[in-house]
Amino acid sequence: MSANTKRKLPVEPELPEPAPAPPRRRNPSRKEDKASKNAVLRTAFWQDPRFRKTSGLVLLLVAVFLLVSFTSYFFQYTSDHDKVHGRGFGMIFDQKTDVNNALGRLGAWVGNQLVYLRFGISAYLLVLLSGATGVNLLYGKQTFALGKLYGYSLLAMLWLSTALAFAFGTYSDLPGGGLGRFNAEWLEGSVGGIGTALTLSFALLVFSVVFLNAELKLPLSQMFGWMRRKPKAEFAAAGSTGADAEAWELRRQSPTYYSPEEAEAEFATGAKNRKRKGAFPDDGESEESGKELDEESAGGLTLEVSNPFLDAALEDADEGSEDGEEESEELEDGEVEDSEASEDGEEEADDADQPKLDITEPVLEKTVAEYGSLESHYDPTLELPGYQYPTLELLQDYGSSDVRINTQELERNKDQIIETLNNYGITISKIKATIGPTVTLYEIVPAKGVRISKIKNLEDDIALNLAALGIRIIAPIPGKGTIGIEVPNVDKTIVGMKTQLGSEKFLNSKMELPICLGKTISGENYVADLARMPHLLMAGATGQGKSVGINALLVSLLYKKHPSELKLILVDPKKVELSLFERIENHFLAKLPGEEEAIVTDTRKVVNTLNALCIEMDNRYDLLKKAQTRNITEYNQKFLNRRLNPNNGHRFLPFIVLVIDEFADLIMTAGKEVEMPLARLAQLARAVGIHLVIATQRPSVNIITGLIKANFPARIAFKVTAKVDSRTILDTGGADQLVGRGDMLLSIGSDIIRLQCPFVDTPEVEEVADFIARQPGHAEPFYLPEYIDEKEALAGEEFEGERDSMFPEAARLVVQHQQGSTSLIQRKMRLGYNRAGRLMDQLESAGIVGPNLGSKAREVLIRDTAELERLLETTV
Repeated sequence: MSANTKRKLPVEPELPEPAPAPPRRRNPSRKEDKASKNAVLRTAFWQDPRFRKTSGLVLLLVAVFLLVSFTSYFFQYTSDHDKVHGRGFGMIFDQKTDVNNALGRLGAWVGNQLVYLRFGISAYLLVLLSGATGVNLLYGKQTFALGKLYGYSLLAMLWLSTALAFAFGTYSDLPGGGLGRFNAEWLEGSVGGIGTALTLSFALLVFSVVFLNAELKLPLSQMFGWMRRKPKAEFAAAGSTGADAEAWELRRQSPTYYSPEEAEAEFATGAKNRKRKGAFPDDGESEESGKELDEESAGGLTLEVSNPFLDAALEDADEGSEDGEEESEELEDGEVEDSEASEDGEEEADDADQPKLDITEPVLEKTVAEYGSLESHYDPTLELPGYQYPTLELLQDYGSSDVRINTQELERNKDQIIETLNNYGITISKIKATIGPTVTLYEIVPAKGVRISKIKNLEDDIALNLAALGIRIIAPIPGKGTIGIEVPNVDKTIVGMKTQLGSEKFLNSKMELPICLGKTISGENYVADLARMPHLLMAGATGQGKSVGINALLVSLLYKKHPSELKLILVDPKKVELSLFERIENHFLAKLPGEEEAIVTDTRKVVNTLNALCIEMDNRYDLLKKAQTRNITEYNQKFLNRRLNPNNGHRFLPFIVLVIDEFADLIMTAGKEVEMPLARLAQLARAVGIHLVIATQRPSVNIITGLIKANFPARIAFKVTAKVDSRTILDTGGADQLVGRGDMLLSIGSDIIRLQCPFVDTPEVEEVADFIARQPGHAEPFYLPEYIDEKEALAGEEFEGERDSMFPEAARLVVQHQQGSTSLIQRKMRLGYNRAGRLMDQLESAGIVGPNLGSKAREVLIRDTAELERLLETTV
């Protein structure tokens, strides 16, 4: 046995010979009675899983029976009521009684007993109780908290039957049932009609507040969140229950600082008895599998066709781990039995005379750093606890993405390729075709002695013989001893965004910023991590899918990230491409303070935004330095574990993604003012969670300069018009041979991958943005640090010591609107934020507006324009 093992073997201690003990009485003690009772229970037939599952199925059958019986009774009430009312259970055996209930006489009798005579419409809650109990028994889990469910349902049946009987009155006896009619008549006789309505309303309000903890601002999903059983917190094992649990929950939701000593002590409290099972599922790596069709060709070569969409691929079984629940048995005197041996190996005297094999479990001796988190870590998503991620139903289904094999097209292209190569004296030994959504890759193995460059030079000749646009030769294919010829398909397949976001590779991704980029030629869903790129350059001619690619990227992030984890800065010089995302301003967008529009469209504001983002980057690096961490992941993990004190300026840092839709326009109008801060961000911002996405339709060297390219290792090229543009983007050709409509090349490092970009239409983006915008968001957008332009600062020096020339106009504007707001002056007078702020300070010194009130507008001290004019005359 190794020296570092934690398992201890029982060893007989060497003790002195004990004195003879008096004979023990054989009367069973309370503990022996307890053990015997447990033995009886363990051997009882109702503990058999088969009996439990059978009982669950029976209760589910009862639930279905009640549902059908009640529903049919409501529809057949007029014809069946007189036949079953007032009769006993024996009427179900009366063959002369003919009823119309879907479940016969038994269904009609049960409906009359439970609906008419007792609960009315609220009898449907019995269906819920029976079904929930059946589910718990069938699966052997506490899927539903039956204690609360039964209590709340019985109270609801009492209130609902009474309210329905009172509401319908003499119009119908059916909705409230006999119980409801009795209660309603008693209340009306006691407190009258108005008093009954007030009593029922008050009872509903008390029930909602006391039992459901309802708040007017909470969504229904939280108000009734009690229906699903919540797992016990791990700290409950240490003895925290009741009021302590509520206090702990409040402490968990606040970014409270833990000192290292407190953290170690608190973590060690429950670490010994904690059971940790299962693991995160590995990212699903899609495996290539192909269905090969072998056919003889005229040249004697076999064409192997690999079609990932028609594969009979093996389905990977989902492996999951099921957490076990810790159980403890309580003695009659309140003590808790411990199934594990104590640390010093001592045993109780009562159990010493019984043979027992006790194996001590190893004690967990890991530190907080090894686990990476505490039991009660800070959760930033609790700022918006009711936020719901967008659903796939918001996106359109463009049909199956499977590609059908066109055998005739494959054979024709194969013959043309072989014939063209034979005309130039090039022989090949093997050819294989892999069908993709847009193009088909023909892999050929040339005969020995054939030079690769000779085949590469025949690119135009092969395209001519195939009569196809966009032939691309890969010589050789990286990692394979073959040469690839990509030929566009006649019938192309649309790659929908819905299928991309619903793929296992995206749903199970553990990436920090996962984005769906489309499908490869082999049919794989390609999901990349923007945080690892770490910046992305997109370029392509007009109408080739660049804007759709940006929308696909943004939609991917919106489907995966919480508003507290991601902020977007959108720059749109064209003013129309990204306008749909303006409605999610308080959820995901970031902007400069004082700006009215969340989408940046003005060139001067773009410069200020980039410089403000540089300030944010520097501030984040200061936080990382104080926290002694190297990147945003380590910093946020330390903050979530409450190892950083918010009183020292520490905060949770969301990822920031800057998207510029048309970079060429900014370079033409601002030039170095845009390029320099952008290059600085590209060089340094990756470690602090700031990532850039730049798109342009003019991939020329004066737009995409060497300084930009050096810091954008990840690049996407859509179809371009000239080979020189392809070399500008990718440093190699190929983008000029794409077929357009989302066909693109992705360059990451030295690899170039051909993808078909997923299609997401404008109405789909609008639906996703509306879904998010309808939910409660933050009180305000994420504000970047204020940036003061040096030119504006120099211009402002002219007004020091004297009032601004626009002071009277600003004073009249504020008094006229009775609103002391800097944004009002900025918007109405078309001024910059800094000058509008100085005007507001001058208005305050003149006694026209009051002091600053934070986010609220200042109080206007002058009530009418006449008083203002007199003040202006005396102060000029």
